[in-house]
Amino acid sequence: MVTMLLVPVCLGVLADGATVFPFDGAASTDTGLEPARAEGLVFVQGRDGQCLRLGPGARLSYPTQGAYDPSRGTVSLWVRPNWNSRDIRGDRLLLSLEEDPGYDNAVSLGVYGAEDRCIVYFSNSGGVDGAIAPIDWRAGEWHHVVACWDWELRCRALYVDGSLVGAARTRRAMPSEQSTFEVGFSRRVLPYGGHGGALCDIDDMTISTAVTPADFADAAAAVAATRSEQDQLESVRERLSEEFSLDRVAQEGIEVTWDDLVGLGAPMTKRVPISVGHHEQIVFAQPDLSVSLGTSDAALGLGVALGVPRRLPEVREPTHRLREGYLPIVESQWRAGAIVLEQTAFCVLADADEVVTGRETQHLRMRLTLRNEGSEPSRADLSLVLGRMAGTQNVNYGPFVGPASRWENTGIETRLEEDALMIGDRALLALRADDGIAVSPGDALLFTTELAPGEARDIDLAVTTAPELRPPEELRGALASSQDTALQRCDERCRRALARGMKLRTPEPRLNDIYRHIVLSALASTIQHPNQPWHTPYQNLFATSMVWPWEFSHMAAPLISIGYAEEMRPSLRFFTERQTGVGPHSANRGPDGDVINPHGCYTGTSMYWMCETGAVLWSLADNYLYSRDDAWLEAQRPSILAAWEYVQRERGRTRLHYDDGSRVEYYGLLPKGRVHDWDGHRYHYAFSDGVTWKGMTRMAAAFRAAGLPEAERMEADAREYGECILDVMRRAEFVDPETNLPFVPNTVFYREGVQGGLWWTDGPASLFSLGLLPPDDQRFEYMMAYLQRKWGTLMGLTNRMEGPRDTPFWYVNLNERGYYQNFLARGEPEKALLVLMSTLVYSLSHDCYQTVERIDITEPNYAPFQPNPSGNGRLIDMLKRMVVDEQDPTTLWFLRGCPRRWFEAGESVEVQDAPTLYGNVAVRSQATAEAITVEVTPPAIWPADGLRVVVRAPSRQPFASVTVNGRRATMDGDAVHITSPAEVLRVRFALSDGGGAP
Repeated sequence: MVTMLLVPVCLGVLADGATVFPFDGAASTDTGLEPARAEGLVFVQGRDGQCLRLGPGARLSYPTQGAYDPSRGTVSLWVRPNWNSRDIRGDRLLLSLEEDPGYDNAVSLGVYGAEDRCIVYFSNSGGVDGAIAPIDWRAGEWHHVVACWDWELRCRALYVDGSLVGAARTRRAMPSEQSTFEVGFSRRVLPYGGHGGALCDIDDMTISTAVTPADFADAAAAVAATRSEQDQLESVRERLSEEFSLDRVAQEGIEVTWDDLVGLGAPMTKRVPISVGHHEQIVFAQPDLSVSLGTSDAALGLGVALGVPRRLPEVREPTHRLREGYLPIVESQWRAGAIVLEQTAFCVLADADEVVTGRETQHLRMRLTLRNEGSEPSRADLSLVLGRMAGTQNVNYGPFVGPASRWENTGIETRLEEDALMIGDRALLALRADDGIAVSPGDALLFTTELAPGEARDIDLAVTTAPELRPPEELRGALASSQDTALQRCDERCRRALARGMKLRTPEPRLNDIYRHIVLSALASTIQHPNQPWHTPYQNLFATSMVWPWEFSHMAAPLISIGYAEEMRPSLRFFTERQTGVGPHSANRGPDGDVINPHGCYTGTSMYWMCETGAVLWSLADNYLYSRDDAWLEAQRPSILAAWEYVQRERGRTRLHYDDGSRVEYYGLLPKGRVHDWDGHRYHYAFSDGVTWKGMTRMAAAFRAAGLPEAERMEADAREYGECILDVMRRAEFVDPETNLPFVPNTVFYREGVQGGLWWTDGPASLFSLGLLPPDDQRFEYMMAYLQRKWGTLMGLTNRMEGPRDTPFWYVNLNERGYYQNFLARGEPEKALLVLMSTLVYSLSHDCYQTVERIDITEPNYAPFQPNPSGNGRLIDMLKRMVVDEQDPTTLWFLRGCPRRWFEAGESVEVQDAPTLYGNVAVRSQATAEAITVEVTPPAIWPADGLRVVVRAPSRQPFASVTVNGRRATMDGDAVHITSPAEVLRVRFALSDGGGAP
């Protein structure tokens, strides 16, 4: 946990064991230590004498021996950037140490910038195990940075300009086997490309083998206070791993519940987007009751404080929930003695019901309720504070800390003009307070009231979300509409959106709320910028520069499969309109790979994976297969055929043979290229080619269903592509000497040392989830055995991050979708349920159901990429597959993933308006003490092998009898196989001899 302690610090005197790097015209130290590598160095005027200028291509390394102690130490240096922090993208490394063999413990001191935030960090890769703080630096200004560590105390700390800005408990030791450390760059290529060149001046660097800051011990003590709690979590982890392992739940028939699996560090809610779906003015409700009016550094924000002097809420003090359990209306509560502050925050449009052009006027509506829950009269003082968010609303890999500095010395001059808060001649908000509340302007708006026991009073705000603010009369007019009316409008907008898709109701209310909220969250994550002919499908609303087509397809395809084909078309236009060499807004680039001619490819805006064209084809194909809109497909046909030709043209370049006529190992694949965020050009056949094959296979099916003339050729191309991929796999697989297990690598030439990416996601797991390998292939068991031995699993979580086996970091909600699909197909429902419930419990915040990319099971305040649109999509995929499963190409399955407890007497499962590849379906089960009845409205097109209805008897005893529309039927395992079409199917599972009558 990173604890923000903004206190003065005395850096002390130069400690024994210190090495000084004065950089006064030379790179040697005061003790005569010479660099191990020195290239491209320039010395310029520094703070006092000369300093080191690190320009492009500068490379400076020193021996670690004698200068660096991994057990404890301090690095102190002065930095003068030649960049403004808000302008940089990626890393600027000041000092780095590579990881020891077999450990994920590379450490860097550096600066990281994205479009709307910049941080300084002292951490392991990805910002983990580290101290992190936001900065706002300007080119040419000197800043003093100090980083220190003590392995015995398990603490790291970071100081900037004399203040402690972060301290963190560390679970990994500093590297101890490195012969050099680097200044101003990294030896390795970073995941986001490049070597992290500092591009700055460095002066008077000191590395000490002691911890020199005087207040480090206090910071370490504060961090240590969390250790006992984390040690308890380790005990919980061991219990959950043993009690609910994949093998154990299968062997003992355990069907887990949500409550069975809780206990580890599920992610906390760091932000809830409450802006109207597709609106570019993005509004976040945050855990400290602040509301961010935008994602830029300059975005305004509102906060609250209680008392005189005023006190801001600590991040974890307030509680939160979604209105009615699923709406994007955040209801929060904060108790301070007898006074309870309640906050309701949401957004509405002033002049429309939906976002169409992106120019619609949006308002934040907020109600603040002060309530006296004491037994005596009490005075309540509520301050509404205003500030610049300065990137704190967008914290990603670091913790949400809600620094008080947002509200201090803002330089924002406000005045209260009747009931409107003005900045210049424009209004930020209008307010309405109940009688008995006094309003006082100042550096904050102070609301004061005397409350009798049990009494409550309200303050209503209408706030513009426009950065340029609005005329006061507009906000006064908005406030004329009551809070209840505004809530009703928000509620109706959400209900209209949900009405267009599949409805799901299970016996578990939490699951129903999760389903509805993640559908709304996913739909709202694409943005209509004015003057753009598409919705931009960001992977996260706080990082509005990143579009990954693969991530998009994992949101779009599930949404399309539950009825939102039309809603996804504006986002698909983002790719077709920007199609290289084809679209009117051509991106004019291809993927990051050895591609010669990118004409016809689809691309995103970040990293540029090799599979991007295939991912877009997948979503385009599914849009047609679920909508059967012939006119729409015809309009996309030229774009699709251009993308098809791009893939085939580039694949043609790898159809090579050796002199003896045999095929090269990568025959028929795409050229080498970037597999995903991990850098490097390799033949990642399972992922890059697997996803591309999936898109082509689905598109060939779409063209066949539409009766288009290219269908036959496309089917042949996709079939041949799949054969090439499997042939490459067979040639690449081998017996792993360490585990003695048959092993399917994730790259061609893996045995020859060409390794990279993440095997547990871009290896055979990809082949199974995409359908290139059938679920009953023996390689599935070998893959699971290798996964268990190499990394282990945690309940149903399968993606432990690289590094030691005790690392607390897990990717969640990534491969689990594929494992859930395959466990169902393999007839292992207990394993499938464990995967589903583990993913729900640990990829969602428990109060507001915000999805994340990965977790630290010991620290809830680690919740990267929250909320996560593709994560929403993968959960939607699993929840639909639970009740309607289409993975079998000839059979439609119903209720395949439902646990036995859902068929106990009095329980019911209901699905309405569920699209399938055969047409819309509905299903409803109702259980009594005598029988379980399932009514199915089948699709318009009857599948070749009919339907299968799965019901698992709660008693685990065979049913006394089964009938379909009154006729006797037989069970095949837990399923009834129905081969005769009917308008409505009524399947009755009798629990006793007397319960079988139709």
